[in-house]
Amino acid sequence: IHHTLTVHNMSDGYEGFLSFDWSDERWRTYLNGLYPPPNQEQIARFKKKWYKKNIDSSFDDSYEASRPPPSEPLPGPQPNEYGPLPKSIYHDGSRWGSIGPKATICFGAYSIALLMAVGSWAGVFPPHHATIIMVVAFILEIVAKFGVKLSKAYMHNVLVDDVGTMPIMAATVLMPGLHLKVRLLAVLPLFLTALLSFGQICKFHS
Repeated sequence: IHHTLTVHNMSDGYEGFLSFDWSDERWRTYLNGLYPPPNQEQIARFKKKWYKKNIDSSFDDSYEASRPPPSEPLPGPQPNEYGPLPKSIYHDGSRWGSIGPKATICFGAYSIALLMAVGSWAGVFPPHHATIIMVVAFILEIVAKFGVKLSKAYMHNVLVDDVGTMPIMAATVLMPGLHLKVRLLAVLPLFLTALLSFGQICKFHS
């Protein structure tokens, strides 16, 4: 039991680390002062040490959430006015493993959304009903991964995420006057994005 509680606390602390707003001026000042500029793997280590020292002294900087074997690293973006991009953007799938019950909620929402989309193509449901459920599922994923904040950095991080622009795209499809065939066709990109998120949840969340 003690071991289980310890792992649970470590997971909670890691979730706090993942959801931390890395546009924080203190972190940006620290990062910009590093020389030579670190790569993405090094930045991850510096983040943990800085977070433990300045934000949460009880944070275990050696803790790693379960994730798949690392693939060939891609060139990462340089630090910009918004600070380093959040970890969810680089390892989106693996983050589902540390989100906890929120991933289960998203799983249920995407299950219904995908079913509604298939049903709309089969003529069982109106396509705008499927689109509305898709929007709800996308918003739930955004809240699960990023929370709700009012800042320029937050909006930037949401919009560069895979599902960040989906609610906006869906809103254009819900405009009155569109032909039924156009609505049915417009469900396809929403369906594919939802299917990708659904597959990641199935793979990484247990």
